[in-house]
Amino acid sequence: MILTLVIDKMEGVISLSAEQVQSVLLMEVLIPAMEKGLAEFSKGPDGGIVQPVRTSLTVEKSDGFFGVMPAYSASDDTLACKIVTFFPSNTKLGMPSHHAQILLYDARYGKLKAFMDGEVITGMRTAAASAAATKAFILLVN
Repeated sequence: MILTLVIDKMEGVISLSAEQVQSVLLMEVLIPAMEKGLAEFSKGPDGGIVQPVRTSLTVEKSDGFFGVMPAYSASDDTLACKIVTFFPSNTKLGMPSHHAQILLYDARYGKLKAFMDGEVITGMRTAAASAAATKAFILLVN
């Protein structure tokens, strides 16, 4: 939702590096967005979030994994897919074991709108989800 606002104002397919993502993705906006998304997801099919179980395959020759995680949000009219690889032996070569990218599509026409680094988004999303869960727990016990 947050990056969608930035991307909707641009034309063509854009590419955002980790640094660019970090400069526009703010926790004070991300946490409420996560709260909304988690609430919608917890409603099941009535919540408007379609997020199938991730698909992954093993790359036996390289001892790696390739994962695909699509999702659709009806309320945000957002269609996205996170693509991630995990190659643990990369660390022996001084390379990261994980690589992630996020593709954002126009949900009306299926046109690719953006190709973004997914590592910053994943880290910030995980922190925002933890903050949202902690906030919900505090409200529940008080």
